[in-house]
Amino acid sequence: MKTVKFTLANGEKTVMQMDDEQLKSFRAVQRPHWREEKRRGRRGASLNQLLDEKGWDVSDETQNPETLLIRREDEKQKPLLLEKLREGLKELSDKQASAIHKRFYLRMTLEEIAEEEGLGLTTVVNRIECALKKLKKLF
Repeated sequence: MKTVKFTLANGEKTVMQMDDEQLKSFRAVQRPHWREEKRRGRRGASLNQLLDEKGWDVSDETQNPETLLIRREDEKQKPLLLEKLREGLKELSDKQASAIHKRFYLRMTLEEIAEEEGLGLTTVVNRIECALKKLKKLF
């Protein structure tokens, strides 16, 4: 007879005496459950260990591994996108390029651009919208 400790389905822990045949049957039934618990424990432990080693805070979205990978990919693409944008700006008319430069690089308001160039606000808005449409076609 052997003493076996186990947990019931309701969470209650119990101890039972079993002969060799009963013990063999008990272990055969419990083995898949034990394996699953062990697998889950390893997975959880390894994830927690990885998070601790890397210093990642899962609650902080900027430290999320997925966010970090996306940011890394974005950094690789940035020079290519900037070159594409430069090429696109060369295809704009001088007036459109000037309006885009003032609006997005110099951060001037639409009213400031209109006043500086002696144009109506609607004209400036239309110029920038047309330029942006041309640029969007490139992307």
